[in-house]
Amino acid sequence: MLKLEQRVPSLSLCKKLKSISYPQEGLFWWKRYYKTDKYFLTDTNNPEAQFMTSGVDDYIVAPTVAELGEWLPNYIDDVDGTGYGYHLVVWKTNNAYRVMYVHRNSTKFTNKIRVSRTDKTEANARAKILIWLVENKYIDFERFRG
Repeated sequence: MLKLEQRVPSLSLCKKLKSISYPQEGLFWWKRYYKTDKYFLTDTNNPEAQFMTSGVDDYIVAPTVAELGEWLPNYIDDVDGTGYGYHLVVWKTNNAYRVMYVHRNSTKFTNKIRVSRTDKTEANARAKILIWLVENKYIDFERFRG
């Protein structure tokens, strides 16, 4: 069974997601322990975590692989002038996960990769590609606030 740390992105990636307006809603959170300023991973139902934190800035959502996947579009349009559209592909190798947007040219049997991100955990790879999608204006979290 996967450890929680493998199911959610690292603290640094969660901080980056928060900085680009990823919705701060979820079951799992990075929370800062007020006595040491160190972060720990917990869920919203953990009563012990309630008295170990101080203030709203001490919470950073840690989205699961599934929650990140809900944000990833199956297809992104061509914005680079190549005339291609790109489909989402997730690969697992022996020691890493690769998340990418690929166009398969069926007449030439070649793959054109628009963007690719790799990491040892699927959660980190998905977070990295999601950050790229936001930074390149494919996704706007602000539009989904309501």
